[in-house]
Amino acid sequence: RPTVAGRVGGIVAQIQDEAQPLTRAEVVATLTGVLLAGHETTTNLIGTAVYLLLSQPERWRRVCRYPEDIPSAIEEVLRFDSAVPTFYRTVLQEAQVGGVTIPAGDLLLLVYASANHDEARFANAELLANRQAVHVQAIGGDILA
Repeated sequence: RPTVAGRVGGIVAQIQDEAQPLTRAEVVATLTGVLLAGHETTTNLIGTAVYLLLSQPERWRRVCRYPEDIPSAIEEVLRFDSAVPTFYRTVLQEAQVGGVTIPAGDLLLLVYASANHDEARFANAELLANRQAVHVQAIGGDILA
């Protein structure tokens, strides 16, 4: 897995390969946004996880007793109360979703908070639960992967 420095360097290289490379100020502004966004979402996740787990002492004890359950507990916290409830994305190529055509170039508002509380996907979605192998929509995806 690449280091943070390698990922940041990759972002800069990709930005500079565009038809109209960004100025130094634009690169600095973009990287500052990426770094600050990661810091804020992580801070919010930690605070929310501690609050939610301590508000349900039996869940807190379970995570303390079985540390191997920590990744699924974090996923469940992200599902239940994501640090980023919505996110805008630009459609890169035309797509069909639920029988609706979404043209390339359209701007979409993804509402993670709604998707992560969809009763068709998550039984008792309004409850913080012990869910295993849950893939949730949260924090805009891993743009640095």
